Amino acid sequence: MGVSTSEAAAALPKASNPDHNAVRALQTQLAFQNLRQANDTQSLEKVRQQLVSAGVEVNPRFGTFDPSGVTDVNKPTIVNKQSNWLVAPRETRSS
Repeated sequence: MGVSTSEAAAALPKASNPDHNAVRALQTQLAFQNLRQANDTQSLEKVRQQLVSAGVEVNPRFGTFDPSGVTDVNKPTIVNKQSNWLVAPRETRSS
C-alpha cells in the first residue's frame, strides 16, 4: 500500500519543486487512504496503535483525534470541531 515520493509529488502538479515535508505528508495521507480503501484491518490497527502511542493532538480549531476512526473506515479520524475553538488565557499567579 506504499506510495512513492514521485507519486506523491505528482499529486502536487502546481508545485514545480515541492517541499520535501509537503511530499512526505501527502505520501503518508495517500498510503493511509490506500489502506482504508483496501480495508486492511491488520495494518490499520498497527497504525492506530502507533498513533495512540505517539499521543496525537489536533489543534482544537480542527477538532479532536478519534483513534477509532483509523480502523473504522466509516468514521473520521478528526471529530468534534468546535465553533469557538479559542480558549480564555490562563490567569497568572502573582508571587
